[in-house]
Amino acid sequence: MAENHLNEIRGKALDRVAKSERNLKLGTIAFAILDTAFFIVFLLLMDFSNKLHVLIFVASGGFYMLLLIGLIVLGLLVRRDTQLVLRAIDLLEERLTESQQ
Repeated sequence: MAENHLNEIRGKALDRVAKSERNLKLGTIAFAILDTAFFIVFLLLMDFSNKLHVLIFVASGGFYMLLLIGLIVLGLLVRRDTQLVLRAIDLLEERLTESQQ
């Protein structure tokens, strides 16, 4: 009985992990498409002889770079936390099987 309950919990956790990974991939692709479109439009409209345009371009590039790095770090943290939860479920199963023996 406890084995079935634990398998059900593990199955639900793995389903959530899969859904989270799909959402992360979709979000990353959407972000990349929008960012690339913004970059192309900005380059087409930018007057390279105007120093203010160049400054705004550099500042926005720095901002987006920081944003991208933050998203990558956030994704790594979520992945690590998910692995910790799955490891805790495995340890719980091992303890339950040891106590039943």
